[in-house]
Amino acid sequence: MTETSPKGLDLNPRLVGLIALGCLLGAGGSYLFLPHKPSLYAGFIRVGLLMSALWLALPSKNREAAWARLSPLGVAIWVATLLLVAISPKLGVPLLIVLMVIRFIRRPLRGSAAAKRKSSDENRPDDQRGSETAVRTGNS
Repeated sequence: MTETSPKGLDLNPRLVGLIALGCLLGAGGSYLFLPHKPSLYAGFIRVGLLMSALWLALPSKNREAAWARLSPLGVAIWVATLLLVAISPKLGVPLLIVLMVIRFIRRPLRGSAAAKRKSSDENRPDDQRGSETAVRTGNS
C-alpha cells in the first residue's frame, strides 16, 4: 500500500525505510570489511541518514506528513536560523536551542492526561460536566 502526498507523489514508507536500513548496514559493512575505501562508507552513511530522515517525515495511517501543518513564517524562521548556524555557529547554535525550547513549550504533549481529560470533557453534555466537577471539588 502506498501513501499519496498532496502533490500526487507516491512513496512507500516501508520501501524508504528498507532502503535507509540497507544503506546504513552497507555503511557498517564497508567500514568493517573495506576500510581502505572511506568514500564508499561516506556515501552509504549519507544516503542512509537522508533516507532515514525522509522515512521519519512521511505520513502514516495514524498521522499526517511532518510538513502538513507548517506555516510559511515558521519555515522562514527555521531556514534563517539554520543559515545563521552555518554562517556563524556562535550566534546560530544558541538561537537554534532557544527556538527548539520555545517550540517544545508551545506544543502540548500529545499523550498527557490533562489533554485527554480536556478533550473528553468537551465531548460530554453540560449536565454531566458540571456534576463531575462538583464531585471532584467535593461540593454537591
